Amino acid sequence: MKTCSSIRNDGERCQAPAMKSSEYCNSHDPDRAEENKRRYSKGGKRGGRGRPRVDGVQDGTVDKGRGAVAGQLLNYMIRCVQVEMQAREQEELVERLEALEREMSFPHSHNGGRGALRTLR
Repeated sequence: MKTCSSIRNDGERCQAPAMKSSEYCNSHDPDRAEENKRRYSKGGKRGGRGRPRVDGVQDGTVDKGRGAVAGQLLNYMIRCVQVEMQAREQEELVERLEALEREMSFPHSHNGGRGALRTLR
């Protein structure tokens, strides 16, 4: 597979694979310059993965410091939800395992019939 023939800003040759009908990759193809310009201008303006939209910071309606704190708080909230979901999942698994142990009830086990889970605690 041939590589892009464009030279990057650092003077090195682009290592991306060239498109089938071109000697350039998607990012360096001169025929796609206008499309790429529109696409690149959207970078950072859309929220995603918990990031707040930066429009308010860019147009001056939201202070940069407040925008940064808002982003941190959103990420904190997302992490709290993730931890809560993991804890609930673990609790559910423990309940299911305990129910299975009760159903199996090992009266002759070496730990007095308490089940494997209780010996781990």
